[in-house]
Amino acid sequence: MSDSETVNHITLNDRLNAISSLQRNAQGWKERSLSAGETLFEQGEHALALFVLVEGRVGVLVDGASIDELGPGESLGEASVFSHTERRQASVVARTDCRLLVLQRTRVMDLRKSSAPTYDWLLEAALAEIWGRLERRDREIVRIGGDRLEPPPPRGALSSLWRRLRTKGSKAPDMMQTLARVAGLERLPPTILESIAIELVPQRVPADSALFLQGELERELHIVADGKLAIVRENVAGEPQELIVLEPGALFGAGGFIARQPRSASAVARTDCWVLSLSRETAEVFEQPVRRHLYEALLATLRSQLRAANTLMASLLTPEQRLVSSARAVGHLQGWQPNEPLAAVELDELAEHEPDSVGA
Repeated sequence: MSDSETVNHITLNDRLNAISSLQRNAQGWKERSLSAGETLFEQGEHALALFVLVEGRVGVLVDGASIDELGPGESLGEASVFSHTERRQASVVARTDCRLLVLQRTRVMDLRKSSAPTYDWLLEAALAEIWGRLERRDREIVRIGGDRLEPPPPRGALSSLWRRLRTKGSKAPDMMQTLARVAGLERLPPTILESIAIELVPQRVPADSALFLQGELERELHIVADGKLAIVRENVAGEPQELIVLEPGALFGAGGFIARQPRSASAVARTDCWVLSLSRETAEVFEQPVRRHLYEALLATLRSQLRAANTLMASLLTPEQRLVSSARAVGHLQGWQPNEPLAAVELDELAEHEPDSVGA
């Protein structure tokens, strides 16, 4: 199996473990220690480095709410470090003593300027990590959101299930104009856009029809060219919950494209839509500059989606849930384990003693 066939299953940590310490040092990686309770970075700070957690556990906090916990092998800061204008989307605080590998952003940009292969596998590993993180957020949003999430509009009278229907019809929207509306692609040279445009497959999706369904295996990346398309996910009770409505210029479908995973949600046309599609097999044979620009645009899209998911998840947490998440964070600092009796703190006991040592 070729490297291109396996790259999406190889994490940044796997890559680093596969090379010697001398090679890591040559790439610019340094070691750093973090004590329990110490903050690695704060939400809103400029992104100055990429991290890989070697030992220990860290908590991820957005607007003061603990929304995730990461352990050995996971990377940190990849959502922001590839852009010079991005700020940290969350705060990261050590739950235990930690050991990390650090790569400064200046070094990441040096690798890009030199067209080093290292930059490309950093980029692809970052895509896989962010997609996995976004998947976790979406599952949690559906789980805790309940009735507060928007239900999709009623389905068409002609079908009890969404139809998976793609038709040929009127002329598709101009591909170059559509690409120019995609965040991350809008400033690219016309030659790069043309290389992508000639490989796109236009598909017309009638209103109330599905481009793809949750659970399907599909390896295409999609762009909304015209119309509106909703991303809908079923919760554990089998009830559809609308996560977002996409408009022209939106890039979506990263899960199948990046990680070869079954679709985690359905894409259902709200109106008659035109969608431009690109297969992973086609993207893999693009020349390096074209592929790199495409993946950077996809990273910008996932970064924006992750920011929105983080904010939504933090807003959906009730005050009680925020209190419990903070209590568990303090518990980690004091050596508690999540399933031990000491961690099962009653909310009434915390009402007058809400911890203030953990926050953004």
